[in-house]
Amino acid sequence: MLTRGIADRWQTSMDYNAVVWCQAAHNYLRAGIIETAGVPSSFHFGPPPILVGDYYLHHPPLLPLLLAGVFAVLGESEWAARLLPILSMLAAVAVLWLLVRDELGERAATLTAALLAATPMVLHYGSMVNFEPCNLPWMLAAAYACRQWQKTGRRRWLALLFASLLVAMEMAWMGHFFALTLAVYWLIAGGKMERKLSGIVVAMAVGTAVLFLLQTMAVDSQGWLDMTKAVFRRTGIKGSTTWMMWLNQMWEYLSTLILAPTWLMAAAGMIWMFRRRRTSDGTHYLWSVCACFAIMNLAYIVVFRNAAYHHGYSIFYLALPLAILGGIALDAAFERINQAVATHRVRRTVPVAIAAILFYLGITAAVEFQKQRVLLHILDENAWEPPDLAYSVGLALRKAFPEDTVIFCNFQNHFLPLLAYYAQRNMIAGLPAPENWKPALAGCRQPHGALIWMNAPHAEEILGSLPDGKQTKTLIEGIPFVLWKAADTSFAGIPR
Repeated sequence: MLTRGIADRWQTSMDYNAVVWCQAAHNYLRAGIIETAGVPSSFHFGPPPILVGDYYLHHPPLLPLLLAGVFAVLGESEWAARLLPILSMLAAVAVLWLLVRDELGERAATLTAALLAATPMVLHYGSMVNFEPCNLPWMLAAAYACRQWQKTGRRRWLALLFASLLVAMEMAWMGHFFALTLAVYWLIAGGKMERKLSGIVVAMAVGTAVLFLLQTMAVDSQGWLDMTKAVFRRTGIKGSTTWMMWLNQMWEYLSTLILAPTWLMAAAGMIWMFRRRRTSDGTHYLWSVCACFAIMNLAYIVVFRNAAYHHGYSIFYLALPLAILGGIALDAAFERINQAVATHRVRRTVPVAIAAILFYLGITAAVEFQKQRVLLHILDENAWEPPDLAYSVGLALRKAFPEDTVIFCNFQNHFLPLLAYYAQRNMIAGLPAPENWKPALAGCRQPHGALIWMNAPHAEEILGSLPDGKQTKTLIEGIPFVLWKAADTSFAGIPR
Protein backbone atom coordinates (compact mmCIF):
# COMPACT_ATOMS: atom_id res chain seq x y z
CA MET A 1 0.00 0.00 0.00
CA LEU A 2 1.52 3.29 -1.08
CA THR A 3 2.00 6.05 1.40
CA ARG A 4 0.02 9.19 0.75
CA GLY A 5 3.04 11.32 -0.09
CA ILE A 6 3.84 9.33 -3.23
CA ALA A 7 0.97 11.15 -4.93
CA ASP A 8 2.24 14.58 -3.94
CA ARG A 9 3.68 16.64 -6.77
CA TRP A 10 7.42 16.93 -7.04
CA GLN A 11 6.96 19.08 -10.14
CA THR A 12 10.14 20.45 -11.71
CA SER A 13 12.19 20.04 -8.53
CA MET A 14 12.21 16.24 -8.87
CA ASP A 15 15.55 14.92 -10.05
CA TYR A 16 16.99 11.55 -10.97
CA ASN A 17 18.91 11.13 -7.71
CA ALA A 18 15.79 11.81 -5.66
CA VAL A 19 13.93 9.12 -7.60
CA VAL A 20 16.69 6.56 -7.10
CA TRP A 21 17.07 7.01 -3.35
CA CYS A 22 13.41 7.63 -2.54
CA GLN A 23 12.46 4.43 -4.36
CA ALA A 24 15.10 2.52 -2.41
CA ALA A 25 13.65 3.92 0.82
CA HIS A 26 10.14 3.08 -0.39
CA ASN A 27 11.20 -0.54 -1.00
CA TYR A 28 12.84 -0.81 2.43
CA LEU A 29 9.45 0.00 3.96
CA ARG A 30 7.59 -2.45 1.70
CA ALA A 31 9.98 -5.40 1.40
CA GLY A 32 11.79 -4.97 4.72
CA ILE A 33 15.38 -4.13 5.59
CA ILE A 34 16.20 -7.67 6.70
CA GLU A 35 14.82 -9.22 3.51
CA THR A 36 16.85 -6.84 1.35
CA ALA A 37 19.96 -7.18 3.55
CA GLY A 38 19.94 -3.40 3.72
CA VAL A 39 20.99 -3.17 0.05
CA PRO A 40 19.26 -0.40 -1.94
CA SER A 41 16.77 -1.58 -4.57
CA SER A 42 16.41 1.62 -6.52
CA PHE A 43 15.02 0.23 -9.77
CA HIS A 44 12.24 -2.07 -8.59
CA PHE A 45 8.92 -0.26 -8.90
CA GLY A 46 6.50 -3.16 -8.59
CA PRO A 47 5.43 -5.16 -5.53
CA PRO A 48 7.88 -7.36 -3.57
CA PRO A 49 9.81 -9.58 -3.86
CA ILE A 50 12.74 -7.54 -5.17
CA LEU A 51 14.38 -9.08 -8.22
CA VAL A 52 18.14 -9.59 -8.32
CA GLY A 53 18.70 -7.18 -11.21
CA ASP A 54 16.82 -4.39 -9.43
CA TYR A 55 19.32 -3.95 -6.62
CA TYR A 56 21.69 -1.00 -6.87
CA LEU A 57 25.07 -2.33 -5.81
CA HIS A 58 27.25 0.72 -6.39
CA HIS A 59 26.77 2.85 -3.25
CA PRO A 60 26.68 2.32 0.52
CA PRO A 61 23.15 2.16 1.95
CA LEU A 62 22.98 4.74 4.75
CA LEU A 63 21.29 7.50 2.73
CA PRO A 64 18.23 5.46 1.66
CA LEU A 65 18.08 3.90 5.13
CA LEU A 66 17.86 7.37 6.67
CA LEU A 67 15.22 8.33 4.11
CA ALA A 68 13.22 5.24 5.03
CA GLY A 69 13.30 6.37 8.64
CA VAL A 70 12.11 9.85 7.67
CA PHE A 71 9.29 8.38 5.56
CA ALA A 72 8.25 6.02 8.34
CA VAL A 73 7.79 8.99 10.68
CA LEU A 74 6.60 11.78 8.36
CA GLY A 75 5.15 9.91 5.39
CA GLU A 76 6.54 9.75 1.87
CA SER A 77 6.56 13.14 0.17
CA GLU A 78 8.88 15.62 -1.48
CA TRP A 79 9.16 17.86 1.54
CA ALA A 80 9.99 14.91 3.80
CA ALA A 81 12.68 13.66 1.42
CA ARG A 82 14.27 17.09 0.99
CA LEU A 83 14.15 17.70 4.71
CA LEU A 84 17.11 15.34 5.13
CA PRO A 85 19.61 17.15 2.86
CA ILE A 86 18.39 20.59 3.92
CA LEU A 87 18.82 19.84 7.62
CA SER A 88 22.17 18.24 6.83
CA MET A 89 23.38 21.38 5.07
CA LEU A 90 22.21 23.56 7.96
CA ALA A 91 24.13 21.29 10.32
CA ALA A 92 27.20 21.53 8.07
CA VAL A 93 27.08 25.33 8.13
CA ALA A 94 26.74 25.28 11.93
CA VAL A 95 29.73 22.94 12.39
CA LEU A 96 31.77 24.99 9.92
CA TRP A 97 30.97 28.12 11.92
CA LEU A 98 32.13 26.45 15.14
CA LEU A 99 35.31 25.21 13.51
CA VAL A 100 36.34 28.60 12.13
CA ARG A 101 35.18 30.48 15.24
CA ASP A 102 37.41 28.45 17.52
CA GLU A 103 40.43 29.22 15.35
CA LEU A 104 39.90 32.76 14.03
CA GLY A 105 36.88 34.26 15.78
CA GLU A 106 33.18 34.84 15.18
CA ARG A 107 33.56 37.38 12.37
CA ALA A 108 35.66 35.06 10.22
CA ALA A 109 33.28 32.19 11.00
CA THR A 110 30.22 34.19 9.99
CA LEU A 111 31.83 35.38 6.74
CA THR A 112 32.88 31.82 5.90
CA ALA A 113 29.39 30.44 6.51
CA ALA A 114 27.84 33.23 4.43
CA LEU A 115 30.19 32.54 1.51
CA LEU A 116 29.38 28.83 1.59
CA ALA A 117 25.64 29.56 1.53
CA ALA A 118 26.08 32.07 -1.34
CA THR A 119 27.52 29.47 -3.73
CA PRO A 120 25.47 28.18 -6.70
CA MET A 121 26.94 24.74 -6.02
CA VAL A 122 25.46 24.68 -2.51
CA LEU A 123 22.15 26.24 -3.52
CA HIS A 124 21.68 23.77 -6.36
CA TYR A 125 22.93 20.55 -4.81
CA GLY A 126 22.46 21.38 -1.14
CA SER A 127 18.78 20.41 -1.25
CA MET A 128 19.22 17.48 -3.63
CA VAL A 129 18.33 14.07 -2.21
CA ASN A 130 21.86 12.79 -2.66
CA PHE A 131 25.02 11.97 -0.76
CA GLU A 132 26.88 15.27 -0.93
CA PRO A 133 24.78 17.48 1.38
CA CYS A 134 24.12 14.58 3.75
CA ASN A 135 27.80 13.63 4.04
CA LEU A 136 29.32 17.10 4.48
CA PRO A 137 28.29 17.62 8.14
CA TRP A 138 29.87 14.31 9.15
CA MET A 139 33.14 15.17 7.43
CA LEU A 140 33.15 18.56 9.14
CA ALA A 141 32.23 16.94 12.47
CA ALA A 142 35.29 14.70 12.06
CA ALA A 143 37.47 17.76 11.40
CA TYR A 144 36.03 19.60 14.41
CA ALA A 145 36.36 16.58 16.72
CA CYS A 146 39.96 16.07 15.58
CA ARG A 147 40.83 19.65 16.49
CA GLN A 148 39.15 19.41 19.89
CA TRP A 149 40.98 16.17 20.59
CA GLN A 150 44.30 17.79 19.68
CA LYS A 151 43.55 20.67 22.04
CA THR A 152 42.14 18.77 25.01
CA GLY A 153 43.35 15.19 24.62
CA ARG A 154 39.93 13.95 25.75
CA ARG A 155 38.91 10.55 24.42
CA ARG A 156 35.30 11.57 23.82
CA TRP A 157 36.49 13.81 20.98
CA LEU A 158 38.50 10.95 19.56
CA ALA A 159 35.41 8.74 19.76
CA LEU A 160 33.36 11.41 17.95
CA LEU A 161 36.07 11.64 15.29
CA PHE A 162 35.92 7.90 14.53
CA ALA A 163 32.12 7.80 14.76
CA SER A 164 31.82 10.69 12.28
CA LEU A 165 34.24 8.98 9.88
CA LEU A 166 32.26 5.75 10.15
CA VAL A 167 28.97 7.49 9.33
CA ALA A 168 30.61 9.33 6.41
CA MET A 169 31.93 6.05 4.99
CA GLU A 170 28.58 4.30 5.38
CA MET A 171 26.94 7.26 3.63
CA ALA A 172 29.07 7.39 0.46
CA TRP A 173 32.35 6.41 -1.10
CA MET A 174 33.52 10.01 -0.76
CA GLY A 175 33.61 9.28 2.97
CA HIS A 176 36.30 6.71 2.21
CA PHE A 177 38.19 9.23 0.11
CA PHE A 178 38.05 11.68 3.02
CA ALA A 179 39.16 9.09 5.58
CA LEU A 180 42.08 7.93 3.44
CA THR A 181 43.10 11.53 2.73
CA LEU A 182 43.11 12.20 6.47
CA ALA A 183 45.17 9.06 7.13
CA VAL A 184 47.76 10.04 4.52
CA TYR A 185 47.93 13.57 5.93
CA TRP A 186 48.49 12.20 9.43
CA LEU A 187 51.29 9.95 8.15
CA ILE A 188 53.01 12.87 6.41
CA ALA A 189 52.42 15.81 8.75
CA GLY A 190 50.87 14.43 11.93
CA GLY A 191 52.39 13.78 15.32
CA LYS A 192 53.30 10.41 16.78
CA MET A 193 49.76 9.70 17.96
CA GLU A 194 48.19 10.74 14.64
CA ARG A 195 50.52 8.41 12.73
CA LYS A 196 49.42 5.53 14.95
CA LEU A 197 45.75 6.37 14.47
CA SER A 198 46.12 6.54 10.69
CA GLY A 199 46.29 2.74 10.60
CA ILE A 200 42.93 2.52 12.40
CA VAL A 201 41.37 4.90 9.87
CA VAL A 202 42.66 2.82 6.95
CA ALA A 203 41.34 -0.36 8.60
CA MET A 204 37.92 1.29 9.02
CA ALA A 205 37.85 2.27 5.34
CA VAL A 206 38.77 -1.24 4.21
CA GLY A 207 36.39 -2.86 6.70
CA THR A 208 33.33 -0.82 5.69
CA ALA A 209 34.04 -1.49 2.00
CA VAL A 210 34.29 -5.25 2.64
CA LEU A 211 31.12 -5.15 4.74
CA PHE A 212 29.18 -3.56 1.88
CA LEU A 213 30.58 -6.14 -0.55
CA LEU A 214 29.30 -8.93 1.73
CA GLN A 215 25.91 -7.16 1.89
CA THR A 216 25.64 -7.08 -1.88
CA MET A 217 26.61 -10.74 -2.19
CA ALA A 218 23.76 -11.63 0.19
CA VAL A 219 21.27 -10.48 -2.47
CA ASP A 220 23.36 -11.09 -5.61
CA SER A 221 26.19 -13.61 -5.66
CA GLN A 222 27.66 -11.81 -8.67
CA GLY A 223 27.46 -8.42 -7.01
CA TRP A 224 31.24 -8.05 -6.87
CA LEU A 225 31.39 -8.42 -10.67
CA ASP A 226 28.77 -5.69 -11.15
CA MET A 227 30.69 -3.39 -8.80
CA THR A 228 33.92 -4.04 -10.71
CA LYS A 229 32.27 -3.09 -13.99
CA ALA A 230 30.88 0.06 -12.39
CA VAL A 231 34.37 1.06 -11.22
CA PHE A 232 35.72 0.63 -14.76
CA ARG A 233 32.90 2.74 -16.18
CA ARG A 234 33.33 5.52 -13.65
CA THR A 235 37.09 5.70 -14.01
CA GLY A 236 36.85 6.05 -17.76
CA ILE A 237 38.88 2.88 -18.39
CA LYS A 238 35.84 1.58 -20.25
CA GLY A 239 34.18 4.80 -21.31
CA SER A 240 34.10 7.39 -24.04
CA THR A 241 35.15 10.37 -21.91
CA THR A 242 38.52 11.69 -23.08
CA TRP A 243 40.77 13.83 -20.95
CA MET A 244 40.05 16.84 -23.15
CA MET A 245 36.29 16.33 -22.73
CA TRP A 246 36.87 16.00 -19.00
CA LEU A 247 38.89 19.22 -18.82
CA ASN A 248 36.24 21.19 -20.73
CA GLN A 249 33.45 19.85 -18.52
CA MET A 250 35.36 20.53 -15.30
CA TRP A 251 35.97 24.09 -16.46
CA GLU A 252 32.26 24.55 -17.08
CA TYR A 253 31.35 23.20 -13.65
CA LEU A 254 33.99 25.24 -11.85
CA SER A 255 33.10 28.47 -13.65
CA THR A 256 29.31 28.25 -13.31
CA LEU A 257 28.73 26.46 -10.00
CA ILE A 258 31.35 28.54 -8.19
CA LEU A 259 31.35 32.29 -8.87
CA ALA A 260 34.41 34.23 -10.06
CA PRO A 261 34.49 36.56 -7.00
CA THR A 262 34.61 33.50 -4.77
CA TRP A 263 37.67 32.24 -6.64
CA LEU A 264 39.38 35.64 -6.31
CA MET A 265 38.67 35.89 -2.58
CA ALA A 266 39.82 32.29 -2.08
CA ALA A 267 43.09 33.09 -3.88
CA ALA A 268 43.64 36.10 -1.59
CA GLY A 269 42.82 33.97 1.45
CA MET A 270 45.25 31.28 0.32
CA ILE A 271 48.09 33.81 0.07
CA TRP A 272 47.26 35.24 3.51
CA MET A 273 47.04 31.79 5.12
CA PHE A 274 50.23 30.57 3.48
CA ARG A 275 52.14 33.50 4.95
CA ARG A 276 50.72 32.92 8.44
CA ARG A 277 50.63 29.14 8.51
CA ARG A 278 53.72 28.92 10.74
CA THR A 279 52.83 31.81 13.07
CA SER A 280 49.23 30.91 13.89
CA ASP A 281 48.25 27.43 15.08
CA GLY A 282 44.59 28.04 14.21
CA THR A 283 45.46 29.23 10.71
CA HIS A 284 47.64 26.16 10.23
CA TYR A 285 44.79 23.82 11.18
CA LEU A 286 42.29 25.51 8.85
CA TRP A 287 44.91 25.34 6.12
CA SER A 288 45.08 21.58 6.76
CA VAL A 289 41.28 21.25 6.57
CA CYS A 290 41.21 23.14 3.26
CA ALA A 291 44.00 20.98 1.89
CA CYS A 292 42.32 17.70 2.89
CA PHE A 293 38.97 18.61 1.34
CA ALA A 294 40.59 19.94 -1.84
CA ILE A 295 42.90 16.93 -2.27
CA MET A 296 40.03 14.52 -1.55
CA ASN A 297 37.76 16.10 -4.15
CA LEU A 298 40.49 16.54 -6.77
CA ALA A 299 41.56 12.91 -6.33
CA TYR A 300 37.99 11.78 -6.87
CA ILE A 301 37.37 13.74 -10.08
CA VAL A 302 40.70 12.56 -11.52
CA VAL A 303 40.39 8.88 -10.56
CA PHE A 304 36.68 8.67 -11.48
CA ARG A 305 36.96 10.82 -14.59
CA ASN A 306 33.88 9.46 -16.35
CA ALA A 307 31.62 9.87 -13.30
CA ALA A 308 32.89 13.41 -12.70
CA TYR A 309 32.22 14.32 -16.33
CA HIS A 310 28.54 13.43 -16.06
CA HIS A 311 27.78 14.84 -12.60
CA GLY A 312 28.15 18.48 -11.64
CA TYR A 313 28.03 17.61 -7.96
CA SER A 314 31.35 15.78 -8.36
CA ILE A 315 33.08 19.05 -7.33
CA PHE A 316 30.66 19.77 -4.48
CA TYR A 317 33.26 19.52 -1.71
CA LEU A 318 35.53 22.13 -3.33
CA ALA A 319 33.00 24.76 -2.23
CA LEU A 320 34.06 24.23 1.38
CA PRO A 321 37.79 25.13 1.20
CA LEU A 322 36.96 28.02 -1.14
CA ALA A 323 34.44 29.37 1.39
CA ILE A 324 36.95 29.06 4.23
CA LEU A 325 39.69 30.80 2.24
CA GLY A 326 37.32 33.51 1.02
CA GLY A 327 35.91 34.14 4.49
CA ILE A 328 39.41 34.46 5.91
CA ALA A 329 40.32 36.92 3.13
CA LEU A 330 37.31 39.12 3.92
CA ASP A 331 38.05 38.96 7.63
CA ALA A 332 41.72 39.87 7.05
CA ALA A 333 40.72 42.77 4.79
CA PHE A 334 38.32 44.02 7.45
CA GLU A 335 41.06 43.90 10.10
CA ARG A 336 43.71 45.46 7.88
CA ILE A 337 41.52 48.40 6.88
CA ASN A 338 40.47 49.04 10.47
CA GLN A 339 44.10 49.17 11.53
CA ALA A 340 45.24 51.38 8.63
CA VAL A 341 42.37 53.89 8.59
CA ALA A 342 42.02 56.33 11.43
CA THR A 343 38.75 57.95 10.36
CA HIS A 344 35.80 56.42 12.15
CA ARG A 345 33.47 57.27 9.26
CA VAL A 346 35.59 55.28 6.80
CA ARG A 347 35.71 52.35 9.20
CA ARG A 348 31.93 52.22 9.29
CA THR A 349 31.83 51.75 5.53
CA VAL A 350 33.88 48.54 5.66
CA PRO A 351 31.12 46.22 7.01
CA VAL A 352 28.68 47.87 4.59
CA ALA A 353 31.00 47.07 1.69
CA ILE A 354 31.44 43.48 2.83
CA ALA A 355 27.66 43.11 3.24
CA ALA A 356 27.21 44.46 -0.30
CA ILE A 357 29.68 41.87 -1.64
CA LEU A 358 27.82 39.04 0.13
CA PHE A 359 24.47 40.37 -1.10
CA TYR A 360 25.77 40.47 -4.67
CA LEU A 361 27.10 36.93 -4.39
CA GLY A 362 23.79 35.71 -2.95
CA ILE A 363 21.72 37.27 -5.74
CA THR A 364 24.10 36.03 -8.45
CA ALA A 365 24.12 32.54 -6.93
CA ALA A 366 20.30 32.50 -6.86
CA VAL A 367 20.16 33.47 -10.55
CA GLU A 368 22.69 30.78 -11.47
CA PHE A 369 20.77 28.28 -9.36
CA GLN A 370 17.65 28.89 -11.45
CA LYS A 371 19.68 28.33 -14.63
CA GLN A 372 20.87 24.98 -13.32
CA ARG A 373 17.36 23.64 -12.76
CA VAL A 374 16.46 21.34 -15.63
CA LEU A 375 13.16 19.58 -16.30
CA LEU A 376 13.67 15.88 -16.95
CA HIS A 377 11.70 14.92 -20.06
CA ILE A 378 10.05 11.54 -20.27
CA LEU A 379 9.13 11.54 -23.97
CA ASP A 380 11.45 13.68 -26.09
CA GLU A 381 14.52 15.31 -24.59
CA ASN A 382 14.61 17.87 -27.42
CA ALA A 383 10.97 19.00 -27.24
CA TRP A 384 8.92 20.96 -24.73
CA GLU A 385 6.89 18.99 -22.20
CA PRO A 386 4.45 20.14 -19.52
CA PRO A 387 6.25 20.38 -16.16
CA ASP A 388 3.83 17.94 -14.50
CA LEU A 389 3.73 15.39 -17.32
CA ALA A 390 5.66 12.66 -15.47
CA TYR A 391 3.45 13.04 -12.41
CA SER A 392 0.21 13.05 -14.42
CA VAL A 393 1.14 10.08 -16.62
CA GLY A 394 2.40 8.13 -13.63
CA LEU A 395 -0.83 8.76 -11.72
CA ALA A 396 -2.86 7.60 -14.73
CA LEU A 397 -0.83 4.40 -15.00
CA ARG A 398 -1.18 3.72 -11.29
CA LYS A 399 -4.97 4.03 -11.54
CA ALA A 400 -5.19 2.00 -14.73
CA PHE A 401 -2.97 -1.01 -14.05
CA PRO A 402 -2.59 -3.37 -11.06
CA GLU A 403 0.73 -3.00 -9.26
CA ASP A 404 2.15 -6.28 -10.60
CA THR A 405 1.74 -5.12 -14.22
CA VAL A 406 4.80 -4.56 -16.43
CA ILE A 407 4.19 -1.59 -18.74
CA PHE A 408 5.91 -1.37 -22.14
CA CYS A 409 6.50 2.01 -23.81
CA ASN A 410 7.23 3.09 -27.38
CA PHE A 411 9.60 5.90 -26.44
CA GLN A 412 13.25 5.79 -25.46
CA ASN A 413 13.88 7.63 -22.22
CA HIS A 414 16.98 7.84 -20.04
CA PHE A 415 14.83 9.13 -17.17
CA LEU A 416 12.26 6.32 -17.21
CA PRO A 417 12.67 5.78 -13.41
CA LEU A 418 11.10 9.22 -12.93
CA LEU A 419 7.90 8.03 -14.61
CA ALA A 420 8.11 4.59 -13.00
CA TYR A 421 8.38 6.20 -9.57
CA TYR A 422 5.14 8.11 -9.99
CA ALA A 423 3.44 5.07 -11.52
CA GLN A 424 4.94 2.61 -9.01
CA ARG A 425 4.93 0.08 -11.82
CA ASN A 426 7.86 -1.68 -13.46
CA MET A 427 8.29 -0.21 -16.94
CA ILE A 428 10.25 -1.09 -20.08
CA ALA A 429 10.97 1.61 -22.66
CA GLY A 430 12.95 1.73 -25.90
CA LEU A 431 10.53 -0.11 -28.23
CA PRO A 432 10.20 2.43 -31.08
CA ALA A 433 9.22 0.09 -33.94
CA PRO A 434 6.55 -2.66 -34.38
CA GLU A 435 9.17 -5.40 -34.81
CA ASN A 436 10.47 -4.69 -31.30
CA TRP A 437 7.19 -5.45 -29.62
CA LYS A 438 6.40 -9.10 -30.46
CA PRO A 439 9.56 -10.61 -28.88
CA ALA A 440 9.34 -8.23 -25.92
CA LEU A 441 5.74 -9.18 -25.12
CA ALA A 442 6.38 -12.86 -25.77
CA GLY A 443 9.22 -12.89 -23.26
CA CYS A 444 7.18 -11.28 -20.47
CA ARG A 445 5.81 -13.78 -17.93
CA GLN A 446 3.99 -11.20 -15.81
CA PRO A 447 0.73 -9.32 -16.39
CA HIS A 448 1.59 -6.62 -18.89
CA GLY A 449 0.23 -3.59 -20.66
CA ALA A 450 1.47 -0.73 -22.81
CA LEU A 451 1.68 3.03 -22.86
CA ILE A 452 1.74 4.27 -26.46
CA TRP A 453 2.70 7.88 -27.12
CA MET A 454 0.70 8.64 -30.23
CA ASN A 455 2.91 11.50 -31.46
CA ALA A 456 5.91 9.18 -31.74
CA PRO A 457 6.95 7.68 -35.11
CA HIS A 458 5.30 4.34 -35.93
CA ALA A 459 2.77 4.73 -33.07
CA GLU A 460 -0.21 3.67 -35.23
CA GLU A 461 1.71 0.70 -36.61
CA ILE A 462 2.68 -0.41 -33.10
CA LEU A 463 -0.91 -0.08 -31.96
CA GLY A 464 -2.11 -2.20 -34.87
CA SER A 465 0.45 -4.90 -34.17
CA LEU A 466 -0.49 -5.43 -30.53
CA PRO A 467 -2.30 -8.66 -29.55
CA ASP A 468 -5.96 -8.66 -28.63
CA GLY A 469 -6.71 -6.52 -25.63
CA LYS A 470 -8.42 -3.38 -24.50
CA GLN A 471 -7.24 -0.03 -25.89
CA THR A 472 -8.25 3.25 -24.35
CA LYS A 473 -7.38 6.63 -25.82
CA THR A 474 -6.66 9.41 -23.37
CA LEU A 475 -5.25 12.93 -23.27
CA ILE A 476 -2.83 13.60 -20.43
CA GLU A 477 -1.63 17.19 -20.06
CA GLY A 478 -2.83 17.71 -23.64
CA ILE A 479 -0.68 14.89 -25.06
CA PRO A 480 -2.38 11.88 -26.73
CA PHE A 481 -1.71 8.40 -25.38
CA VAL A 482 -3.26 4.96 -25.74
CA LEU A 483 -3.29 2.55 -22.82
CA TRP A 484 -3.38 -1.10 -23.85
CA LYS A 485 -3.88 -4.13 -21.70
CA ALA A 486 -3.77 -7.80 -22.67
CA ALA A 487 -7.17 -9.48 -22.98
CA ASP A 488 -6.49 -12.03 -20.24
CA THR A 489 -6.38 -9.46 -17.44
CA SER A 490 -8.89 -6.95 -16.14
CA PHE A 491 -8.68 -3.18 -16.65
CA ALA A 492 -8.99 -0.62 -13.91
CA GLY A 493 -10.68 2.68 -14.53
CA ILE A 494 -8.67 4.91 -16.86
CA PRO A 495 -8.85 8.70 -16.44
CA ARG A 496 -9.91 10.43 -19.63
